[in-house]
Amino acid sequence: MVLNRREQLRLARHLGVPLTDFLERYTEVGADGHVSLRFEDGHCVMLDGKACSVHEAKPTQCRTWPFWPELMKSRAVYEREVRSFCPGSRNGPTVSGASIRSQLLQIELADDAAEQDAKRRR
Repeated sequence: MVLNRREQLRLARHLGVPLTDFLERYTEVGADGHVSLRFEDGHCVMLDGKACSVHEAKPTQCRTWPFWPELMKSRAVYEREVRSFCPGSRNGPTVSGASIRSQLLQIELADDAAEQDAKRRR
């Protein structure tokens, strides 16, 4: 999960730790310069089982899951990547196409912000 600076600060505040501690404990910097939440054993460090431990402060990329372009490209991908992981994906209200498009736009904006952040730090 790529984090822009605002998301990093929000998560650090939510966890009650200084930003430097948050970055050291929970993130890594990719070859592209983006700061991302660390994954351990294939899972985000913020997951507690299948539940997000920082739900109230989670980044845009997490808030918009499962409506990511790579998951929405086919029903088979959605079934394999979403339904097999999240039992809640089979319950609840139907999400409208307009809402999905809005969430995909949020991802693009967050990606743009993260890319600008990385460029400023280089």
